[in-house]
Amino acid sequence: MNFETLVGKELCSSIFELRENTDSYEEVVVLSQDISTWKTLLTEKLGPPLLSPEKYNDQDSSKIDAALQLSEPFGGIAEGQTLYHGTYNSTVILIMIWPWQNNINVTLKKAIL
Repeated sequence: MNFETLVGKELCSSIFELRENTDSYEEVVVLSQDISTWKTLLTEKLGPPLLSPEKYNDQDSSKIDAALQLSEPFGGIAEGQTLYHGTYNSTVILIMIWPWQNNINVTLKKAIL
C-alpha cells in the first residue's frame, strides 16, 4: 500500500521529493506547511500517533516500545518526531515523520510490516 492509497491522490500531489518507493517501504519529502493535513489523514486512517512532539499517547507502553523497536531499521524516532503504528485495510503500517531543522521540509517514512 502506497501513500496515495492511504491518504489520497490530492495530498500526494504535495510530495516535494520521492526518495524511495518499494512494495514494503516508501520515503518522501513534503513541505512543513502541509504536515498538519498529512497528520489529520494519518490519524483518521491509523489512529492517533503513539509519539509526537505535541503529546504522548496514553496507550500501553509495551505497544509504544514494540513500535519503537520496529522503527529502528528505518532510523528510529528521536525527540520532535512523530510515530504512527496501526492497521488499515488489513495492512499493518508504521509511519515516521521527521521534521527538518530548516523548518521547511519534513521526511515521511512508511513501512509495511
